[in-house]
Amino acid sequence: MNWPAFIQSEVFWFRLLLLLGAGGITGFGLLVQHSGGEPEAMFQRYFLSGIWVAVFLFSFLSNFLRYHLITITCWLMFVVHLWSINWVDQNQYSSESLVGYIISFAALNLTYVRPRLFYSFMAISLVTTIVLLYLGPAPETSRELLTFMFGMIWLAFTITSSVVIVSKKKLSDINENLEMLVNDRSAQAEARARQLTLKNQELEQFAFIASHDLKTPLRSIGSFAQLAQRKLEPGIAPEVKEYFSFIMDSVHKMNNLINDILAYSRYGRQNSEHRKLNVRQLLEECCLMMKPILAEKNADIVFQVSCEQVVGDRVQLQQLFHNLIDNAFKYNTSPSAKLVISVEERPLTWQFSFADNGIGIPKEYHDKVFRIFQRLHNYKEYDGTGIGLALCKRIVENHGGDIWLESGDGLGTVVHFTLAKVLYSHERHPLPANVAN
Repeated sequence: MNWPAFIQSEVFWFRLLLLLGAGGITGFGLLVQHSGGEPEAMFQRYFLSGIWVAVFLFSFLSNFLRYHLITITCWLMFVVHLWSINWVDQNQYSSESLVGYIISFAALNLTYVRPRLFYSFMAISLVTTIVLLYLGPAPETSRELLTFMFGMIWLAFTITSSVVIVSKKKLSDINENLEMLVNDRSAQAEARARQLTLKNQELEQFAFIASHDLKTPLRSIGSFAQLAQRKLEPGIAPEVKEYFSFIMDSVHKMNNLINDILAYSRYGRQNSEHRKLNVRQLLEECCLMMKPILAEKNADIVFQVSCEQVVGDRVQLQQLFHNLIDNAFKYNTSPSAKLVISVEERPLTWQFSFADNGIGIPKEYHDKVFRIFQRLHNYKEYDGTGIGLALCKRIVENHGGDIWLESGDGLGTVVHFTLAKVLYSHERHPLPANVAN
C-alpha cells in the first residue's frame, strides 16, 4: 500500500503530536478537575497549550520553524516534563500528579528521533526528579519506593528507545552501504559500457578501413584477369576460360561482400539524419529501382499502409526496405510470387510486416539469420553475402525498434519490425521537433 507523501513525512507526525500535546496538557487538568481533584494551575496549562498551538500554526508559515520543527517539539516536550516534575513534587507525589508525570515522561521518549537530545533529557529528568524528591516536602509514599519506581521507569523507557535508536542506526548504515554499492556498480557498469562502445567503434572503424583498402587490390585482380583473358582469347582452352570465369565470379562475390561490410560498418558509425518520410513513396521508389527483378519473378506487391509518415533516416530505410523486398523474391520459387507489406500503429511504434509466399525459414534458424555472415544456403543455390538481415537489424535498432520473423519450412515468411514514433538522442532525450521537418 502506498501512503500519501505528506503522511510519510516526519514533519506531519510532529505537527499531529503538537495538536495532541496541546489538547492533552489542558485536557488532563480538566479531567482531574471534573473528577473532583485539584488540577495544578490551569492558567499555566492554557499558556503551555497556547505555545504548542502557536508552533503548530507557524510551522506552516515559517520555513525556519518547518525545518527545525522536530527539534523544537523535542524541547517543548522536555519543558512540559520539567513542569510536570515540579507539580509532582508540590503535590507530594499524589496519584493524580504521578499519572501526569508518567504521561509526560512517556511523551519525552519520542525525542529519540534526536538521540543526543534524548539521552540528555532522560538523564536530566531522572536527576531532577530524585533531587526534588529528597529536597521537597515529604511524599505520601516512601522516598525509597518512589526512587526505585522512577529508576525502573527511566530504565525501561531508555532501553526501549535505545533499541529503536540502534535499529534506526543499523538500518541507516545498511542503506548507506547499499547506496554506495549501487553507485559503485553503476559506475563500473558505465565504465564498462564506455569501454565496450569504444571497442565497438574501433572495430567498426577497422572494418571500414580494411574493407575500403581491400577494394583496391580486388579491382587490380579483376582488371588483370580480364586483360589476361583478352590476350589469350583467340586460342584459349575451355578449361582455362572456366578458370577465368571462376576468378571473375569470386571477384564479384568478394566485391559484394566488401560493399555489404562497408554498409554495415557505416550504419554503425554515422550520425543518422532523421526526417519525416512518406512511407508509401519510399516503398514505391524501392520497387521502381527493383523493377527488372520484380518483372522477372512476375511479382505481385500489395500495400496495406495505414501510416503516412515515419521519422527516420531516408538512406537507411531505403536500404531496409530494399533488402526485405529483395529477400522476399530471391527466396521464392512460386510461379506467382507475392509480397504483402502492411503497417499497424502501436502505442509507441509503427509495426511493419513483410509477408511473402516463399520457401520459408525453419524455426531453429529464426535467430541465426539476423547474425552477420550467417547463410542457410550455399552460393550455388542462392547468391548473397549473409549480411542482409544483419544490416536490417542494425538499421531497425538505429530507429529505436525491434525485428523478428514468423516462418516455417515451405510456409513463407513474415518479417516484422517496429520503428519508434519518437526518436531519442544518445543521451536518451527526445530529439527536438525541428529535426523531423
